[in-house]
Amino acid sequence: IPQRKGDPVVFDTDEGVRADTTAESLAKLRPTFASDGTITAGSASQISDGAAAVVVASKAKAEELGLAPLAEIGAHGVVSGPDASLHEQPSN
Repeated sequence: IPQRKGDPVVFDTDEGVRADTTAESLAKLRPTFASDGTITAGSASQISDGAAAVVVASKAKAEELGLAPLAEIGAHGVVSGPDASLHEQPSN
């Protein structure tokens, strides 16, 4: 990636993966989201750069606005608990 100053930066490795991680170093990590929790920086999803967005509308509203749907939501589900506790629960 060209920089305004200095040499270009090359991203050739996933920044979330740490080659020096060991079971011992993971065992030393403290809980991240709750002081008595079990989720640590080593077991939680990584905080990543990037962004995404989606616009959800009813078929009637899309037609009213003259928009052609790109996809249809066929189903959805929730696993492990309410969204409010998402960062404090393990994934299934």
